[in-house]
Amino acid sequence: MDHADFAGHIYDRPDVTMIAGEGRSTLRHSAVEYDLIQMTGVDTLAALSTGAYVLSESYLYTTEAMQEFLDHLTPDGLLSVVVADLSGGFGFPRHTMRQLSLFLETLEQRGIQDPAQHIAVIASAEGVPQVSMLLKKSAFTREEVQRLQEFAEQMAFTVLALPGVSTDSIHSTYLRTPREERAAFLSKIPLILTPTTDDNPFFFNFYRWRNLGKSHSEIDVGHTLATGQVILALILVFSIALSVLLILVPLFAFQRQGLRTDGRWGFVLFFLAIGLGFIFIEISFIQKFVLFLGYPTYSLTVVLFSLLTYSGIGSFLTARMKRRPEDRFPLLFAGLTTVSVLYVFLLPSFFRAFLGSPFALRVLIASVVLAPLGLVMGMFFPSGIQIVRRTNVAFVPWAWGINGCASVVATVLAVILAMSYGFRFITFLALAIYLVGVLGIRASARGLP
Repeated sequence: MDHADFAGHIYDRPDVTMIAGEGRSTLRHSAVEYDLIQMTGVDTLAALSTGAYVLSESYLYTTEAMQEFLDHLTPDGLLSVVVADLSGGFGFPRHTMRQLSLFLETLEQRGIQDPAQHIAVIASAEGVPQVSMLLKKSAFTREEVQRLQEFAEQMAFTVLALPGVSTDSIHSTYLRTPREERAAFLSKIPLILTPTTDDNPFFFNFYRWRNLGKSHSEIDVGHTLATGQVILALILVFSIALSVLLILVPLFAFQRQGLRTDGRWGFVLFFLAIGLGFIFIEISFIQKFVLFLGYPTYSLTVVLFSLLTYSGIGSFLTARMKRRPEDRFPLLFAGLTTVSVLYVFLLPSFFRAFLGSPFALRVLIASVVLAPLGLVMGMFFPSGIQIVRRTNVAFVPWAWGINGCASVVATVLAVILAMSYGFRFITFLALAIYLVGVLGIRASARGLP
């Protein structure tokens, strides 16, 4: 209310409709084309500078998001992204440079031969400027370029990039760089500035793991290095250490006889593998459902509840199977592989078909879709326990302990790997890990009665 007069009481106007919702999910529900899509102050500079967003996935900053924004614009519509970013002697403009990579990749995916004609970048006059990044669906006209120049001069703003205007900014240099030379251009900068995707939506992850703790002089001015990644690495170390200390050490002290089991290393490999694999798949699919359900919290709740419920049902059903557990593993692995691969490639189209459905129906659809995956994954652990009990019942506590350790560590490890390689990679890695575990337990189960 303090700024209502300044803003022209825009929220009180009869032609203004307020909608509370996640931006991209809300846009997907709309069949309207807009003259302007504006993103201003979505993220705070304080959080950006301290690395607080490094571990946060943002589906507003991906090439798929940019494509959706352009799809919802009129032929001459404009996407405007305003972000506070460092520049000049204050630091390196990492956020706007990565956003520029997104703009370029988006336009080139649409077959536009000269993307620089569709992009303008203008910064305000403060020490930490507000940078307006404009992406136009059609090329900027000569008149529009002139108006932007006159506006920048009037406001004492800095033109960082403008069609047909030569500047010495890194933004303009990057725009003028031929497509085949851009990878080499970015490789000279010790930051990750490549365009992000829905499969790897860590827009604010600028540091490579091998560079953790390193300072890059002017590149790091105004930033607290890779704070989020350093913390994540420490969490991984602590999770491994505490899992060993609180789970494996007591087992070694009080259940040492379990280690005398014949074929124990195959059993260790199996329960370690399914602990890692289950969490890897779980986390990768939590991400896949974020856009469909609208919010990360909804996705986390629905996916966790569904997978754990169906896994429990699958575990219960294994007691009724007549096939020997070592003989059912090839079928279980084939089923898990088939379901996971189908989900990876078909879920995006499936989600688009039902995206306009009411929220309650989308929750129900998500839960039903996850049923085959949860049922199959829930059958691995009890099948392994059945084999272990036939071999040496004293190894059962070790099976639980090893699986528990793997699950704890996998929660952190999955995020680390996804930040580098994407969530699709995590899914296929999980399948490979499951395969190693199945081969291990089948080798240990040979010759058992």
